[in-house]
Amino acid sequence: MSIIDVKNLCVKLNGEDALYDISLSINEGEYVCIIGKNGSGKSTFVKTINGIIIPTSGNVEVLGMNTKDDNKIIEIRKNVGMVFQNPDNQMVASLVEED
Repeated sequence: MSIIDVKNLCVKLNGEDALYDISLSINEGEYVCIIGKNGSGKSTFVKTINGIIIPTSGNVEVLGMNTKDDNKIIEIRKNVGMVFQNPDNQMVASLVEED
């Protein structure tokens, strides 16, 4: 079963293509690694999966919920977590459990 579906994803940031025409499916139980050099769009891509960044065009669905649907964004974020490289960007609560 596909848990993440990305279809023809495009994201423009500051008027330039940050991501262009990306498509992939991630199935339940799969492990996926996104690699690339600095500035290649890894973080931008992951932020589209949990709805921090909304696609300019194309679609991202998590468990059948489209990240463009404002009514589903909380439910999507309950299922897609992010761990940031810099702990100062991650920790907003006083306890790890609260974050």
